[in-house]
Parts: sequence; C-alpha cells; structure tokens
Amino acid sequence: MEELLLAAEKSGILYVLVLLLLCFVAVHGAHLAALGWRAIRPREPTEKPKEDSPKKEEQPEKTEKSEKEAEKPQAVYYLVEKKRVKKKPKYSEPKRVEVKEE
Repeated sequence: MEELLLAAEKSGILYVLVLLLLCFVAVHGAHLAALGWRAIRPREPTEKPKEDSPKKEEQPEKTEKSEKEAEKPQAVYYLVEKKRVKKKPKYSEPKRVEVKEE
C-alpha cells in the first residue's frame, strides 16, 4: 500500500514539473512570436506632404520695430491657486469628572 502512495507522489511531482515546463515554454514562445511579428510586420508609411496643396506665402521681412519687440523679454504669468487651510477646531476647557469611591 505504501509503495502505491509513494509511486503516486512521484508521478504527481513529475506531472507538476512537466506542466511547469510546458507553461514556461508556452509563455516564452508567445513572447518571441510577438517580437517576431513586430519585426516582420510592414511599417505604416509616413504621410508625405501633398504637392498639389498651395504653398504658404512667404512673410515680408521683419521691420525694425518687430526686431526690438523680439529682443524684449516677454512677461511670464503664473497661475497660482490659494492654498485652502482647514480650520482648526476650538475646544472648550475640559470638564472635571469626580469619581465616587465606595
């Protein structure tokens, strides 16, 4: 009887190890297949500018005024939220409790 239990334990351990090995191979195989699929998949062509579209008109040369304005540093504005402070509770004086001893 003990020999049967020992054989069942050994076969159970063997089945668990085989299952672990199969899962390991399946997970890594799927990962490698995904990498291979990404490698051989054709790349999507990038959009080329259309030649038929009208070209942008060239801007006139800068005047002296615009050059001076470009040299001045522009003002920087920051959005600041006021920090909300929770009001502290005000407690009254503690009440004195008398304990009667019997």
